[in-house]
Amino acid sequence: MINIHPSAKISNLAIIGFIPENFKDEREFDTTIDENCVIEPFVIVYAGSYIKKNTIVKSGAQIGVTPKIKPELIGAKIGENSHILSNAIIEADVETGEKFTADQNSFVQFGCRFGDFVGIGQSAVILSYAKIGSKVRIHTLTMIGDYVTIGNNCFIGPNCNLTNAPHPKCPQIKICEKDYAVKLKDNIRIGANATILPGVIINNNVIVGSGSVVTKTVEEGIVIIGNPAKIIKETKDLICWDKEKYNIERPY
Repeated sequence: MINIHPSAKISNLAIIGFIPENFKDEREFDTTIDENCVIEPFVIVYAGSYIKKNTIVKSGAQIGVTPKIKPELIGAKIGENSHILSNAIIEADVETGEKFTADQNSFVQFGCRFGDFVGIGQSAVILSYAKIGSKVRIHTLTMIGDYVTIGNNCFIGPNCNLTNAPHPKCPQIKICEKDYAVKLKDNIRIGANATILPGVIINNNVIVGSGSVVTKTVEEGIVIIGNPAKIIKETKDLICWDKEKYNIERPY
């Protein structure tokens, strides 16, 4: 059943409640578009999706896409006041909190979970079963691997890679990638072009400098940089580049 609130604005060129030909589940799936939502032309909302109030889905985006490798899945849940930009693809079994933003051409694979106030940059990729907390910004062209977990209040700069596979194509990779997926705790900042290798845990209040390659678990409250990344100071010792102009001495 398709449920569209009277206040929602749905383009005649959008498809709501789409079911792919190869989808074999014969159950009836409710598709819901809440109040004050805007669905632009050429959007596809798959059956079973729930788009909560005040959400805007821009032209060409797809919500709740059934993955080829998980043909039994369909539909996604998008939190209220969210903004899905043009050509973003959000696969099935994804749930977001409120004020979620997916920029142009971003991709979220099946099974991911997001807290509130999460933003995903242009062409960023979030792979399956990643778990992202609240108040997180993931910038342009960044890749978050399968099963990676990210805590609250984190910033991940552009073109970063958070990995999960110590030995790609190993016969046991589908088992071990769950154990070796990167884990970020809370209040972490990662600069552009950084790579976090499999098995790494980054604890609270850490800053990772741009271009770093992090090869081992990082204790909390420090700044690391380099390849391989090494400790250079404690986070609390960072000083603003122009403390007089911005009236702040220590940013963290």
